[in-house]
Amino acid sequence: RRLETRELLEAIVVRSTIEVLGARLAMARLTDEDIAGLMVIGEKMHSAADAGDAGTLATLDASLHDRIMQLADNQTLLRVWRSLEPVSRTRISVARADSDPQQTAAIHDPILESIRRRDTDGVVRAIEGHFQEIRSWITGRLDNVAGPPHSPES
Repeated sequence: RRLETRELLEAIVVRSTIEVLGARLAMARLTDEDIAGLMVIGEKMHSAADAGDAGTLATLDASLHDRIMQLADNQTLLRVWRSLEPVSRTRISVARADSDPQQTAAIHDPILESIRRRDTDGVVRAIEGHFQEIRSWITGRLDNVAGPPHSPES
């Protein structure tokens, strides 16, 4: 089915809130191996972006978010998060012809850097910034599609 813009923007707000909670829970339990695994996903995202491989980049993008939510170790939260269809929506948006693979990979760097430093507050700020950037991108795209507002004729 076709996603309505309002539904997409509402889902992003909810998803951001859920991912912040998931990240807070995950940060309290991360092992060095968990962090290393997340860093590998980030490195692979940059490699896919460098290669212009939008499909792989989209899969890695979705898997990074999914892995953080899995590491929260809260099945109810994971189930609610997955009900928002984040994986398919991420793949659709990242694989679009007008998306910038380098930007897609780079907007995850603050999240990963904060995880590497075990900085929970930094991860929260980075996730909130990540989704604010996505909302702005979507809104900007809508403004470009709609064109400039029409003024009444004199």
